[in-house]
Formats: sequence, C-alpha cells, structure tokens
Amino acid sequence: MKARTKSSASSSRAVSSAKREVVNGGGLINVNAELAGWSSEQAHRKVGEIYDTILRVLTIAREEHIPSYTAADRLAEHRLAEATAHKLRPRGT
Repeated sequence: MKARTKSSASSSRAVSSAKREVVNGGGLINVNAELAGWSSEQAHRKVGEIYDTILRVLTIAREEHIPSYTAADRLAEHRLAEATAHKLRPRGT
C-alpha cells in the first residue's frame, strides 16, 4: 500500500510540473510568434505540439522509472543532438 501511495504522489508531482511547463511553453511560443510575425494558425499549431511533447516526456519517465524532469532533460538532449547532427550534414545527404 505504501508503494502505491508513493507512486501516486510521484505521478501527481509529475502532472503538476507538466502543467507549469505547458504554461511556460505556451507563453514562449506566443512571444516567439509575435517576434517572428507568425500567423495565428502557425502559433496554434506550435502550441498544439506541446501536448505530444508532454506525453512523450511522461512516457519516457514511466518506462524508464525516472522523474519527469529527468525525462524532459533526456528528450531535450536527444532533440538537440539530432538538430546538431542534421545541421552538420553536408547538403544533399
């Protein structure tokens, strides 16, 4: 019974943290949209991607039995590595 309660508390913290990150992410997207001159459709599409990202973070956390903030860091590191590798590839490959 104790492990179940501990797991529930951990899940509750992950969801609470995710809520803050969603709000922060939405705000950053809004600022970027204004600065970059995006259309409202572009901004809405980007905000919609937050949902999928949060699900990925929570899935990683659950599957790897790690806190959601660690899962978020891993996902960010992976995405940065992919972007860097893509940027360093010669054109046409």
